[in-house]
This record gives sequence, structure tokens and C-alpha cells, in this order.
Amino acid sequence: MMQQEIENESMEMPVHLFCVNAPGTEGAIPEMVDGRMLPLLQDTVDEPVAELWHAHHFDLVVLDADNAVVTVINLGQNDLMDPANYAAMKRMLLDMSENGGQPMHGAGGPGMGPGMH
Repeated sequence: MMQQEIENESMEMPVHLFCVNAPGTEGAIPEMVDGRMLPLLQDTVDEPVAELWHAHHFDLVVLDADNAVVTVINLGQNDLMDPANYAAMKRMLLDMSENGGQPMHGAGGPGMGPGMH
């Protein structure tokens, strides 16, 4: 839903949201994709993306235009079902888009500080 909302907003740089599934948890894929529209990438031992980003379970990793980690937000602690968290995340992504893919000052947004685990 957020992906579509962001696409409908005026943006300088596209924002792409997707999920990464950890190696060894492939059995959870049907549950992860049921009723969802985000692309799902399967992390592998040969290409350990989540490990390279130091991501944990339920982490949202925000990358800049150069694919460098800007912030990591744990969605277990910052549930996007909370309207304030949802609005803060959306605003942060739109701000980055309008800033050429680079983080704005205080990229974590209100209540969603960088590096939250």
C-alpha cells in the first residue's frame, strides 16, 4: 500500500520497497507473500544481503541513491499499523526522494530514529 501511495506522490527519484527473506527460512515464503504486493527477494549464502546490511528479523533497511545504509528501523518495535509510524516512514522516504535519494537531516524521522533494533 505504501509503495502505491509513494508512486502517486510527486517524486524526484523513485522509491522501491521490497522484502528480503533470510536463507534457511524459505518455508515461510507462502505466508510472507499471501495478500501482499511487495516483491520478495530470497537472500542466499552466496549473496548474504541481510548480513551485509546487519539486518535482523523485521528490520526495514533504508538505502540511499548509492545503496549505502541510511537507517535500519525494526518494524516489530515501530509497527507500521500505527498511523504515526506509517506517516513518519512515508514522509522520510518521500523526503529522501525529493533530496535525490540522499537522507535528510535526522533521516529516521519522528519516533523512527536511525539504527533502531
